[in-house]
Amino acid sequence: MLREFTPLAAQFLDEFCQQQLEAAGLAFPPVDAFRLAALLRFEVVFDAAHPQRASCVTLRHGPGGQRLIIVRPEERVERLHWAVAHEVGEFLVAEVIRTWGTPVDDVEPPHREWLANQLARRLLVPHRPFFADLQRLDGDLIALKSRFGTASYEVLARRMLDAPDPSVITVVDQGRITFRRSNVLERVPGLTELEEAVWLRAHQTGLHQRGESGNQDVQVWAIHEPGWKREILRTRAAWMNW
Repeated sequence: MLREFTPLAAQFLDEFCQQQLEAAGLAFPPVDAFRLAALLRFEVVFDAAHPQRASCVTLRHGPGGQRLIIVRPEERVERLHWAVAHEVGEFLVAEVIRTWGTPVDDVEPPHREWLANQLARRLLVPHRPFFADLQRLDGDLIALKSRFGTASYEVLARRMLDAPDPSVITVVDQGRITFRRSNVLERVPGLTELEEAVWLRAHQTGLHQRGESGNQDVQVWAIHEPGWKREILRTRAAWMNW
């Protein structure tokens, strides 16, 4: 079984991915997942009829082997980079598991998939430049997106949960919460009155909003497109007293 995902394990994954990127000369954003794949001896090909967003196929094994990442074309460049980074993560999973002293065959496919997602997030958003920019830019998601352009807004927001500041990240699609998680609370309650008020202003105006009250600091970014409204909230508190 895969060991419990402790802060120490998260730190290991941060450093592991940082080392992979530094070895490839890609330690600074934006990270080009296609270039990373090529440096790891993958060939990336596009197939509009591919049933999955992406998959990896080994054509020949051994030192001269050939590995393909087959990607279904997407309009959003972030989705393409995520798809490739995820397949690279799948490739690196075995090395991580062996380093942890766990037999690879003991890790079930859902756990491998989850770990590949963790690696993909860290490959696209390496912790050293991201955590430095997160503090320097006061968590401004729009400014961070301009730096880490190959990662989606949601990937960047979820990456904020790996920072030490106690926080809650919430994603709201079409007025419905689709993701809400904290890096300190196991069970996160519903929106507070302040969160609700600041979110509603962003939802109605389509503009970034911020509100502070007591120990809460709420930032909301409106990621609106024709026919679709998404808002991303970051709530920070000196302590989570809910």
